[in-house]
Amino acid sequence: MGPVRVISLNRTPERWTAFQDRNRGVVAFERARAVDGRALDRAELVRAGLLADPALYSDGALGCALSHLALWRACLASSAPMTICEDDAVFHPDFPAHLESLCRTSSDQFDLVLWGWNLDSVLQADLAPDLPFASTFDPAALRRSVEAWRAAPLDPLLLRLRRAFGSPGYTVTPRGARRLIEYCIPIRELSVRFAPFRKPFPNTGVDLAMNAAYDQLDAYVSFPPLLITPNDRAVSTVQVR
Repeated sequence: MGPVRVISLNRTPERWTAFQDRNRGVVAFERARAVDGRALDRAELVRAGLLADPALYSDGALGCALSHLALWRACLASSAPMTICEDDAVFHPDFPAHLESLCRTSSDQFDLVLWGWNLDSVLQADLAPDLPFASTFDPAALRRSVEAWRAAPLDPLLLRLRRAFGSPGYTVTPRGARRLIEYCIPIRELSVRFAPFRKPFPNTGVDLAMNAAYDQLDAYVSFPPLLITPNDRAVSTVQVR
């Protein structure tokens, strides 16, 4: 499986330092230099077939999407599953054991396992075939209780994933990486429906594009999460405020 690949921008070294402080001794990891959306030539991305609409994503969202894409391609080339996370992720101490257990599963039995999501929004998953449910958390309470969450032993279920905002951390197989590339590239206009929201959400970031693909993938989610993210919009390099 190898170490967790952590997407982190060169120009935000404080985020990389904070990630290491939070997760050192919990998981083995290595930094994957993020693509800086500020430096991209959108016209060139259109010519390369990566971007259909030059104005669709913010600079940060575009850089984030291409950072994930680079690691999907690396996973596909390596022929081995890869765990990818963003640099605001906080891992639970039980994560390595569950990852090791997943590694013993034949990689043709799943495409992707999402270990955490944006807890300030909704998760949709299947408790059993044809038994969907939607779940929300109190994100403020969870942020106050991070250490309690890390201290509690967790034995999560892997549920069939339908929808979840955010891509803070997941394990993807080569087959899953290929399917994500097929479904998410080129970056283009699309919309995704989430229960219980009445209106569909437009494609404004890689996590929305991934959501459009989940129904077509063998995608699962850890419940409860083995990874959380503060998802702090005030310091986000992706979300436009």
